[in-house]
Amino acid sequence: MGNTNKQTMDINSIPIDATVYIVANLGNKTAELQSKMSSLNEEEKEELTKMYGDTAICIEPIVRGEGDNVKEVSFSGHVSKLELLASTTNGMFKWSPVAVNNQKLSSGKVVNVVKPKFTEGKYINRRRGVRVNLDKAMIVEQNGEKYNVVVKDISYCGVGFVEPKEGKLDPNEPFVLHLMETTKDNENIVLGKFGGKILYQKSLESGGVFSGCVLGSQHADYLQKYVATKQLEIISGKSRMAPLQKSVEGENWKENITEALESSFKNE
Repeated sequence: MGNTNKQTMDINSIPIDATVYIVANLGNKTAELQSKMSSLNEEEKEELTKMYGDTAICIEPIVRGEGDNVKEVSFSGHVSKLELLASTTNGMFKWSPVAVNNQKLSSGKVVNVVKPKFTEGKYINRRRGVRVNLDKAMIVEQNGEKYNVVVKDISYCGVGFVEPKEGKLDPNEPFVLHLMETTKDNENIVLGKFGGKILYQKSLESGGVFSGCVLGSQHADYLQKYVATKQLEIISGKSRMAPLQKSVEGENWKENITEALESSFKNE
């Protein structure tokens, strides 16, 4: 075991109860997928060491979806740069870069083997709430008026967007975000409408006004699935929104879109 201090942690010192994340970086896009450490018996540890050396660790397979649509995430063949984050009682630590392999051990146990380039992870500061970068034109509605914005990033609880010129949105009034997606036929569709409020605004040197916002908690379940889908798009390099051909309306629009999203995991 390596020594652990405030600035570094040996990868073999990650505690079994740590929350771990595989972070995939491709260009200016980032996906962050949560997992946990995998508990191995002595025979499994010995087998792992023979295959990967003594600097590799095992984490539980990362899955997405629900019910019959559960799909294990594979990192094989991806061009994105992978990193490992570990959240411990001593803080958050990062190993970069790492390789991740799906491995079935002789015992039948399936794990993700994480092999770092450097055994020492560095202490980092990390904000809460996993966000994905979008840089996509969308519409924000406020007091009956519609405004064109560029959504920079989104999470299950917040969104950041830019008004291209002067700021016209009132920071003291609620708004509705029209979450938009482009289908494989290059048709812009509205996935849903999400209420929120502006927490802060700032003028950008390049022009325009950036708004940092919180979204209503009633939208969290759907947006978590949306963010997870976008994360997997970054890793796989292909869109999973193709099954959505038009806007879904009516009382069950969230459930209908969720079914379409989940089917994309099953039909990969």
